[in-house]
Amino acid sequence: MKRTLLTWFIFLAAAQTLSATAAPSIVELSTPYPPLQSSVRFGGVSYGSGSVAFGPVGTPVVIRGANFGSSGTVAFLGTQKTTTVTVIYTSADGSNILLSIPVGATTGSLVVTTTNGGSSNPAPILVTVGTYSASCSVTVLPPAAPVIAGLTPSTGPSGTLVTITGSNFGVSPGTVAIGGLTATIVSWKANSIIAWVPTAVPANTLAVVQIMAENQSSNAVGFNVTDSSTSNPSCH
Repeated sequence: MKRTLLTWFIFLAAAQTLSATAAPSIVELSTPYPPLQSSVRFGGVSYGSGSVAFGPVGTPVVIRGANFGSSGTVAFLGTQKTTTVTVIYTSADGSNILLSIPVGATTGSLVVTTTNGGSSNPAPILVTVGTYSASCSVTVLPPAAPVIAGLTPSTGPSGTLVTITGSNFGVSPGTVAIGGLTATIVSWKANSIIAWVPTAVPANTLAVVQIMAENQSSNAVGFNVTDSSTSNPSCH
């Protein structure tokens, strides 16, 4: 009997040790807002309807999962991996964490790291515009990421005036990068942009064209730069 009890106690101690050191796992995120009713695309990532939690800064978020322990940190990772905001959490039962989206957090994912150093799977979250108010039942989602459909012309020397067509450019001018250089913008519309290919872009190269609108980056499209240049009348 004593040997049986001893074996049982050893088994319980081992089980508790394994439970304490098991990696945390996120199963679900939820906010006070209803699930997305249709698929959306932000920062080059597509999310299906109902598949992602969202809300502005200050929104309460419930993280459900397992092996969170009693405390640790939650890191909000931006889509571009350039912005990370970390907050401290405590959990009463090790399977639920309640916190609010912190200032500085951007659309991307969050990761739970326990005090013993274990890190969870990333869970996607959309950080929308504005700030949370308990009296509000809806929130405005940011515009979808800009998409470049084509360039006219798609080849020419530096100093060429190029028309960029596509969608989700927005009405407020953002920036256009060609070959890693900021291009001078002549016209900006929701589905077309006219800009100069910078004269400093090297000849005989394929320059990457990319748009930044409403803090969202577009897909990249190539412009073939030839070896003769033209004058940009906006330069003095």
